[in-house]
Amino acid sequence: KDYSDDTLDKVCMANIWFYCIGFGLTVSALYSKTYRAKCLMIDKMNAKKARHVVVSIYQYFTYIGAAVALEMIVCLIWSAYDPLEWRRSCASGTEDNFCKSIGKCSSGTGLNFVT
Repeated sequence: KDYSDDTLDKVCMANIWFYCIGFGLTVSALYSKTYRAKCLMIDKMNAKKARHVVVSIYQYFTYIGAAVALEMIVCLIWSAYDPLEWRRSCASGTEDNFCKSIGKCSSGTGLNFVT
């Protein structure tokens, strides 16, 4: 199937958006779980305290929401400033004005957003 360059450009950026949001969800969920375990361990070690530590679901969602929001802001700036574009280049020599080609998503300043 032949897709337009505009469609392939959008697919390139959608790939980055899905990866970044998935990364943010995964890392923030692991961080939240580790933070809760740390709080519970410190609470057990300080058993003399009258009040116990409670880590609520709201705190989980706050950490996860902050991480995903940060990732979305970075992706939004990247999409507005220098989005990925689909580029096709010849992989082998031309025969009768035809060549085997390879396509990839690329951007001039994409490395700045990854790091």
